[in-house]
Parts: sequence; structure tokens; C-alpha cells
Amino acid sequence: MAEPRPESKKSRAAFGDYAAMGAGRSLDALHKHYVRAASEGRQTPTLKLYTLGEWSRHHNWVARAAAYDADIQQQARQAQVAAIQEMAQRQAALGQELQDKARQGLVLLRLSTVEVIDEQGQKVRVVKVNLTPRDIAALVKTGADLERLARGEATERIDVVTRVRELARELGYSKAEEDEAVAAAERIVSGS
Repeated sequence: MAEPRPESKKSRAAFGDYAAMGAGRSLDALHKHYVRAASEGRQTPTLKLYTLGEWSRHHNWVARAAAYDADIQQQARQAQVAAIQEMAQRQAALGQELQDKARQGLVLLRLSTVEVIDEQGQKVRVVKVNLTPRDIAALVKTGADLERLARGEATERIDVVTRVRELARELGYSKAEEDEAVAAAERIVSGS
């Protein structure tokens, strides 16, 4: 069996053009491209379809182009995986940040409540903050959902109500305040 001929510079250039044509590549399409390019005064490796056929057969263009396509697809998959990993890290951090904001909101809510006496002479707590318990519960749910999704976990499994109750207890809320925050969380989770 004869050894394959070394590939010429022109053949390598033509193969590069052939491979770059993508899935719809053919020698006929490459030939037409070269004829068009030559009519516009550009240099081409050859204008002969027969020569392209010879180069393709002698230098395994079909198999090499398939390997080229596979390499391009592998690079695209790797880039996609890297982008997804970066996105997941960014979204997990954002989810944690939202949960921190909710915790800060609970602290603000706790610190921004004052006791006043109502018309019946009973002590009542008045909230002097822009974040409502519903807003805080929404931040907790959104943050938790975002973090869970970014980490590949299902959002249905998160118990927002329990998390709101835990946060309220950590911050020393009264039973009434805790119940108010939990009720807001339940409304958000149920969509009402």
C-alpha cells in the first residue's frame, strides 16, 4: 500500500475552507465558492472540481471534517457548561443576598416597631418601616427559590413558612409578630 502524499499548502487551505462550511459542506459548493471568489479577483487554492475531489480523497477530508465538527461541538458544550456553572454561582449568591436582605428587613422590622397605647388602653406595636412582613416573606421565598434552583434543587421542597418562623425566633419576635410574618409567608406561597 502506498504511503499517503503529504498535503500541500493549497490542499490544507482548501480543507480549511471546506471544514468551515459546516454541516452543509460539499465539494460542489466549495468549487462554486472558489469560482465566485476568482470572478471577484480573489485568490483560491484551485478552480478545478476534479482537484478538490483528489485532495479530499487523498487526505480524508470527510473524516477530518467530521472530527472538526465534533471538536467545535465539544468546545461549544464546554463553553455552555462553564456558562451554566457561572450562572448558577451568580444566582446562588443572589439568592443568598436576597435572604440576607430579608433577614435585615426582619431586624429593621423588629427595631422599627414602637409600642403605643390604643383607644382601649392596650399596648399595640406600630411598625415604622417600609418593608412589611409580606415583603420580607417574599424576599425569603424568592431568595431561597433562586438559591435552590441555582444549586440544582427543587423549589417545591423549600418550606418558606418554617424558614420565616426560624428567622422570627432568631430575632426575638413575639408570638404575634412571628404569626404575622408566617401568615404573610403562607399567603405568598399560596399565591394569594
